Amino acid sequence: MGKVDLLVFNRNRIILFVVLSYGISWLIWIPNVISYNFNVGWNLSNWLHIFGGLGPLMGAIISTSILDKKQGMKKYFQERFLKLPSAKWILIGFLMPILFFVLIYLFLGIFTGEWTNLSEIGLNSKVPFTNIFSIWLLWCFFYGVGEESGWRGFLMPELTKKYKARISTLYTAFIWAPWHLPVFFYDKDFIAMGLLGTFGWIVGIIFGSFLHACMHADVMENTIGKVANYFNSHRMMRR
Repeated sequence: MGKVDLLVFNRNRIILFVVLSYGISWLIWIPNVISYNFNVGWNLSNWLHIFGGLGPLMGAIISTSILDKKQGMKKYFQERFLKLPSAKWILIGFLMPILFFVLIYLFLGIFTGEWTNLSEIGLNSKVPFTNIFSIWLLWCFFYGVGEESGWRGFLMPELTKKYKARISTLYTAFIWAPWHLPVFFYDKDFIAMGLLGTFGWIVGIIFGSFLHACMHADVMENTIGKVANYFNSHRMMRR
């Protein structure tokens, strides 16, 4: 059997990846949808919400193993997990969210008179921990590695084999956004956004995709860089 040409655009890779990513995440989230909307006798599970974030990573791994075999798996893990981006982009990825937080914190405090209690920063009702570092590690793995290894680590590079970067970025955003659909049917934060908030969230999804694309040359191909960069945009949107 000849080697798989990993440099050639393959529509089947994208179709299989999207089906698996949606299917795995949605199957994990569906019990929460049922629990929230129907009287079935069980409570919402924070762990199901969290584990659903692994769908894109699992979709990328399974798709690669099926279509690209051992050759593709080796290339995927080497480039996404072992090839380090430059220290500059990792530093930018971690410092930018801190800057954004400070600006938002000062803006809300000055113009609304409500100063957020810093001891509550990072606490989230969806996470079964109260230790800030544990919460940070959990989000990094399940939604940093879990999502970005798929959307930017698999889907975006595959699209750029055929389309220009801007078009690939839009396609990625349009595929990424509906993946969250079940969450809108059980997560109170998402439900509370309403139509206007949802529109703003979609704009944020698109902006986040372009922000990631701007770092494509040095960061996009590597999951470590994407996880750091992940907090620039996606963590600014409450999950």
